[in-house]
Amino acid sequence: MRHIGLVLVMLLVFPAMARGMDASCANGACQGAASSQELAYGAAELKMPANVYTALLEMPALLAQQKTLKERGFDLTAEELQRLTSYKQAVKGLIMVEIGFPSCAPCRVLFKELIRAEGSSSVLQQWQNKGGRFYQIDWTQDARSRSGKNLSTLWEVQTVPVLLFFKDGEITARLNGINVQNPSSTMAQIKAHIEAASR
Repeated sequence: MRHIGLVLVMLLVFPAMARGMDASCANGACQGAASSQELAYGAAELKMPANVYTALLEMPALLAQQKTLKERGFDLTAEELQRLTSYKQAVKGLIMVEIGFPSCAPCRVLFKELIRAEGSSSVLQQWQNKGGRFYQIDWTQDARSRSGKNLSTLWEVQTVPVLLFFKDGEITARLNGINVQNPSSTMAQIKAHIEAASR
């Protein structure tokens, strides 16, 4: 009888714990929770949360509008200022975004190199150790999902993979493609961007 009770508890508790983990991953809180070796390309926990996506998409235009208005002695409306504050909070700190899609071989090579352990940590872990977040955007879905208003269009992504580095919502570096024959040269560039971004 005790075993049946234990089984019932496990059936009730573990799914609830899993749902809680999924919810925390959806808002980006589980970044780094899984070891690099356990991550798979296109995993749900790597997908960019909606609030971060919206902030990166809407914030540049709002900042440009604010600058134009300030030059004329005006400012954004209270609602716009509140939205801008919310956007800035969503993208505060360091963010790395990889744009690609699962059937893209170079995209998978790039991701494999990002999570491959070198000594004690992978490049992705080094980024996360500096407080950086990492997200993926599926280029094929993004390009067709938001009727022309999407990050792939905003960032003029023509080919993939593309790796973008942000600091407080502003792009600090962009890397197009990967040297598949010599991925270590591409990784050296990425490491340099990580060092520069964290200064």
